[in-house]
Amino acid sequence: MSYSLDLRKLVVNYVNAGGSVTKASQIYQVGRTTIYQWLKRENLLPTPMESRHRKLDWEALKKADARIVRFPHHEPLHCAPSRCSAKIQMLA
Repeated sequence: MSYSLDLRKLVVNYVNAGGSVTKASQIYQVGRTTIYQWLKRENLLPTPMESRHRKLDWEALKKADARIVRFPHHEPLHCAPSRCSAKIQMLA
């Protein structure tokens, strides 16, 4: 989550008025590296992010979840459809 524009301006104005970056970091609870990055920028608005590549493929996860057999008082049984019936019979 990004910092608000008001906080960014407040911190940058504090440092530009003669305050130290370390002191601003302590007062406003913002990392020193973040403050240095803000001081280099012309525009303090949050940078728009592109869609990130996710590690999980949600469609594949939904398909895998459909293959999980659940019993009322047992842990989920993960199995291929061809072997599920044999495992279900063993649990009964």
